[in-house]
Amino acid sequence: MSSDKSSKLFSLDKYACNARVVPALLVLFPIGISIACLFPEKLAGWDLIVWLGTSAGLAVFLEQLARDRGLHRQEELFKSWGGNPSTAMLRHRESLVNRPTLIRYHEKLSRLVPIKLPALEEEIKDPQAAEAIYESCGDFLRARTRDKEKFQLLFEENVNYGFRRNLWGMKVLAFILNALSVGIALTQVHPDWLKPAHVRPVVWVALLLDVSFLLVWLFVINPAWVKSAAEAYAKQLLAAIDVLEPKNH
Repeated sequence: MSSDKSSKLFSLDKYACNARVVPALLVLFPIGISIACLFPEKLAGWDLIVWLGTSAGLAVFLEQLARDRGLHRQEELFKSWGGNPSTAMLRHRESLVNRPTLIRYHEKLSRLVPIKLPALEEEIKDPQAAEAIYESCGDFLRARTRDKEKFQLLFEENVNYGFRRNLWGMKVLAFILNALSVGIALTQVHPDWLKPAHVRPVVWVALLLDVSFLLVWLFVINPAWVKSAAEAYAKQLLAAIDVLEPKNH
C-alpha cells in the first residue's frame, strides 16, 4: 500500500476511532472498572482475554449505537439551535461571521455554486427559500472538502464535533450505566464504611472514577458543549470557501 493510501486509511480510521469507538468505550468504562473491583482475581490469564474480547465486541456494537444515537439527536440539537450552524452562519441575520467576511463568502459562493445567494432583503422576505439555498451551499462545501490532508483542520474539527455529538447521543444510556457502576462500587464500601482502611484500595479508586464520570455526564456533556464544537467546525467549513475554486478553473 502506498504512503498516500495509508495516510487516507489512517485518517478514516481516526474519525471512526475518536468520534465513535472512544465515546462507546467511555460509556462502558465505569461499569467495567466496577465489575473489575468485584472480581479482581478474574482479570488474569484466559479470563482477562475472554473479558477483553467480550468487551471489544460490545464496544463495536456501542460504536454503531453511538453513531445512530448521535445522528438521531443531532436533529434535536439543530432545532434547538435554530438550524445547522454551518447553514446559520451563512444567513445575513444573526450570523457569527462578521459582516465583511460574510459578504466575501457570499460573493465567492456565487462563483462556486450555480445558485444566486439571497440579499438581506430577499432573506427577510422569504426566509425558507434562503435557508434552502444556504443548506445547498453547505452540502456543496462538505462534498468539496473531503480531502482530509488538504483540509486537515476542518477534519480535526469534524472529529471533535462527532465525538461530542455521539457522547451526547449516548448520555441517557451512559448515565444509567454510570449510576449502576457507582452502586456496584458502594456495595463493596458499605460493609466497612465505618472502617475505611478495611476497604480494598481498588474499590476506592473505582468509586472515585465512577463518581467523577457521573459528574462529567451530569454537568459537562450537554447541548452547549456540543454546540461549541459544531460552531468551530462550521467556521472551518466556511473558511474553505476562500481556497476553493470552480471546477472549470
